[in-house]
Amino acid sequence: MAFSRTSASARSTSHRFLCDNQRGAAFLLAVYFAALTLLLFGGISFQRTTMEIRAAQLARDQQQAFWLAEAGLDQAIKRIRQSPMNVDTTTPF
Repeated sequence: MAFSRTSASARSTSHRFLCDNQRGAAFLLAVYFAALTLLLFGGISFQRTTMEIRAAQLARDQQQAFWLAEAGLDQAIKRIRQSPMNVDTTTPF
């Protein structure tokens, strides 16, 4: 009888150890998948942020080019209005 008691006790301890190992493995697997999911979302967020920054820089550059061209035209018009016009009256055109 002592042998069967020890054997049952050993089986109970062995079973408890296996359950603890399975729970530990399941926990590590859950942590692994959570970390993988967060890494994936972080990568996607980083990529979208980078694309948004590039789009904002492009829009800024286009707006700056427009205003520089507008300022150039204003300068040209101002210079034309301030300069005396040399009209050649000898040609018919």
